[in-house]
Amino acid sequence: MMISYVIVLIYVLYMVFKSYRSSKAKKQIGTVTLAGYSDYKKIFITLLNLFFLPFIVTLKSNGKYGVLFLLILLSAVLDRMYVGDKGIKVHDVFIPKEDILHYYMVEASVNQFEIFIRGRIDVVRITVNKRKVERPLEEILAEWKLIG
Repeated sequence: MMISYVIVLIYVLYMVFKSYRSSKAKKQIGTVTLAGYSDYKKIFITLLNLFFLPFIVTLKSNGKYGVLFLLILLSAVLDRMYVGDKGIKVHDVFIPKEDILHYYMVEASVNQFEIFIRGRIDVVRITVNKRKVERPLEEILAEWKLIG
């Protein structure tokens, strides 16, 4: 039973560390132009959460509910994506603007685009919050790419 507490503690510390890196990456992007969500590393975090869920649920104390809430909150922080004047923050990674080779709009979607990053084979899909976008996303991205 004690092993469950140790495993959960290690996982919580890992997620807190990733969230700390995420907040540092957000500070690097400069002024925020767009906010939303990204699929970058989403499967990895989901699988980690599913793997550690049985250890959390089997804890005897009521603190397990607090741990579950904390992990859901930290996962939401990691899912957040920000486009700023100096680059993009996805997951806990800062991608400088010069490393973004190309972007294109996702067909049949007004609030999604994909970016190609130098050194990565797969693209990163980004979904922008529609409520916070006053102009068409294509216009905002075209302006963003010109700045810098």
